[in-house]
Amino acid sequence: MKTLKFIFIIISILIISSLNLQAQAIQNAESRYSRLQYDLKFEQSKLDSLKNIFNGRVKKIDEEKSKKNSNKDVITNLMSGSISITHEIDLEQKKVDGIEKNLENVKRELSKIYSEKIDSLQEAETKTNISVEESNKLKAEVFSFIEKKMMVAPKTSLLSFNPEKIAAIDLKKINDPQEKDIYKDYLQNALAEVDDRLSNVNGTISELNQIITLQKKTKRFLEETEFETNIQQQSASATTSTQAVPDYYNGKTSDAKAELSSQVQDYNLLLGQLRQPSDGKVKWENNYDPKNPNLTLKQYQNLLKELKKKLLEYKLIINNKLGPAK
Repeated sequence: MKTLKFIFIIISILIISSLNLQAQAIQNAESRYSRLQYDLKFEQSKLDSLKNIFNGRVKKIDEEKSKKNSNKDVITNLMSGSISITHEIDLEQKKVDGIEKNLENVKRELSKIYSEKIDSLQEAETKTNISVEESNKLKAEVFSFIEKKMMVAPKTSLLSFNPEKIAAIDLKKINDPQEKDIYKDYLQNALAEVDDRLSNVNGTISELNQIITLQKKTKRFLEETEFETNIQQQSASATTSTQAVPDYYNGKTSDAKAELSSQVQDYNLLLGQLRQPSDGKVKWENNYDPKNPNLTLKQYQNLLKELKKKLLEYKLIINNKLGPAK
């Protein structure tokens, strides 16, 4: 009996230690992420200022050159000063690029940590001996970490290939073996890019669906169960206003809003790249305003569904073009 009690104590200590280490890892990574965000803003501001100064000098040079009696000394001085500014811009750009690279690395680290935390919380929720109250608190925590994971999603870049060029390629009509190999490589690289974007979009869709499901569960739970006021407030706060879900930006900090807006814009630009000129504009695009990018979860979901559809279409096109040539 004493042995069992001792084992139970040891297991409890190990679990608590593991949770503490996990919490510390999250805190450390989030601190580095916040610091890098601050550094990026600071250095980007310096870079923008230098570019503005350079553009101002270029404008003055053009104005001086356009004069009938232009002053060569003035032009020479302006051009000389512009060279040093160009050098500063290059150095500052390298700083910005370095911070952005580090930021992406920390994002990947946070995404992994958040995934592990979500898995452990969901595992804890499956225990049959927890109360309904505890289950709801776990749902709220899961919701919070899924949102955090979405905000550190990897940057979605445009495709390097031209979708219209893909549509025009026909390997069966190319007789030159060397030329055919070049176009096959082009198609295979395009296919790899499409798969990469699809993986990114599928991950975001999965997380978004979990958020929507948890919101519905929490809302239903709050409607059907009477709780003390403090518990209701905690749940409502953790699920970012589940009642009407007016938009996905409610309660977010300015940095989080900027991150989400950037993600939405990236996805929207990618969708625009994949549309052929003959395509009609989907309803989503009419709802999207870059100056006011706040959106509902449903709108975000519609954007991702449309983007996934387009990516799958291009994957099918590329596979069909590669298939007969294999």
